[in-house]
Amino acid sequence: MIRVFQNGDHIAIAKIFTAAIHEIASADYTDEQCLAWASKEVNYAHWKSRCELKRPFVAVKNDQIAGFLELDPDGHIDCAYINPRFRRKGIMTALVKHAIAVCFSFGLRRVFVE
Repeated sequence: MIRVFQNGDHIAIAKIFTAAIHEIASADYTDEQCLAWASKEVNYAHWKSRCELKRPFVAVKNDQIAGFLELDPDGHIDCAYINPRFRRKGIMTALVKHAIAVCFSFGLRRVFVE
């Protein structure tokens, strides 16, 4: 199930962001690069503020947030991360497809990411 961020989701989202960088991205980046990207200490306050502003989509699987995606009003995907326990299960694909459908429903002709 994919839904919009709800109050309190920032806790799981903050943990997912940190784990995804230090457990998934670390296969392609050095420890130094990963630490520049994200501290190993989870920053809940930052993610609470960010989630309240960005209102990300979250994918829920087995009553857990399995991943999240931030979609800006212009169709820009800002952040998209998956809980390492749920990787390679089609969850990020579902989040991206959902973001595309939302963009098209609002008349946007493109979705983009850098």
